[in-house]
Amino acid sequence: MRENLEHWIRIITPIAEEECIRIGIHPDDPPVDSVGEIPRLLNSFDSYKRLIEIVDSPSNAIEFCQRTFSEMTDAAGEGIYDMIRYFGERQKILYVHFRNVSNPVPMFWEEFINTGHVDMEKAMRLYKEIGFDGVFVNDHVPHTIDDTDWGHRGRAYANGYIQALLDVIR
Repeated sequence: MRENLEHWIRIITPIAEEECIRIGIHPDDPPVDSVGEIPRLLNSFDSYKRLIEIVDSPSNAIEFCQRTFSEMTDAAGEGIYDMIRYFGERQKILYVHFRNVSNPVPMFWEEFINTGHVDMEKAMRLYKEIGFDGVFVNDHVPHTIDDTDWGHRGRAYANGYIQALLDVIR
């Protein structure tokens, strides 16, 4: 599987460069070694470092799901800041799924953006410090009573929280 991924990255990246496109892959969610006995490739900080090193190109980047990357860290969530800095300083982050969970795997659950184990203000300040100028997406939100299946209330809350952090940190 890894050889196939590397082969594909080597083929697709020059094409993406020609077309001025940046490509990125979402990490395995959840970031575990296998699901249903099927191995996973992109489930660790190191696996993502290897991914961006296959072809050194601005077109070979990542979709930074902050929640999933935070699950690859310790229970305090401290490693997430190292990951943001590492990929951000290399300009490898296409966009950010700006969301939070309670703990790393295997015992995690979706949280509201402000109640998980990652300090979201600290993360947002770090994105600014590294010069990230991309998009922050709310992605998943917890379901609440009388909300829609898509989670309109939870998404409105998350978007408001993201905008408030952006306003405070500018």
